[in-house]
Amino acid sequence: MRSLFKILVVILFFSCVDDKSVQKEKTVVSINNSSIDSINLVEELVSDLNLQEDVKDSSEECIFDQATQTDEFLKSIDELSDYVWFEKEKRAEITLSDYWDLSIIRGGCDHFELTAKFTYKGKLDFEKDKKLLFNKIVWITSLIEEFDGEIIERCLKDKKYSETKEDEYNYYVEFLNEKIYESYFLRFNNENNTIIEISYFIN
Repeated sequence: MRSLFKILVVILFFSCVDDKSVQKEKTVVSINNSSIDSINLVEELVSDLNLQEDVKDSSEECIFDQATQTDEFLKSIDELSDYVWFEKEKRAEITLSDYWDLSIIRGGCDHFELTAKFTYKGKLDFEKDKKLLFNKIVWITSLIEEFDGEIIERCLKDKKYSETKEDEYNYYVEFLNEKIYESYFLRFNNENNTIIEISYFIN
């Protein structure tokens, strides 16, 4: 009788242990499921923080303050009010007419650049259409205050510039004025459409 009682106690004991282990397993699975979501959330937060740190580090390594490189310089210019600003590239895009587009870049890290690039949907000739092309340059440099518009206009009007024909499609123009020499560059290309751009660089 005692041995039968012992056997029953052992069976009951193992039965309880099995039930508890099953319950335990269920609880563990439930915890694991919720912890997967938590782990994903934590990983996303850490990733976001790392990204912010990378941006902060790269900004701190820059010579020029990228926080000031916004579209603020365009907001008061009525003639360019239809621009679209691309923050990452620090670039504005404007459709001027069916034939003319304008792209303006303002920004930089180690080198600061201000560039106005006109694209004409067709072929223009640098020598034949020089007056039209230079008028575009004078117009945009007079609108954007950061350009030395008056000096550029005077140089173009008085022919105080040197032009180099690099190949059949490309011309390169330098301004012969001590204040803007080696800071400003004018380029022309008509390999496909016609592009004329003026750039101002600070190192």
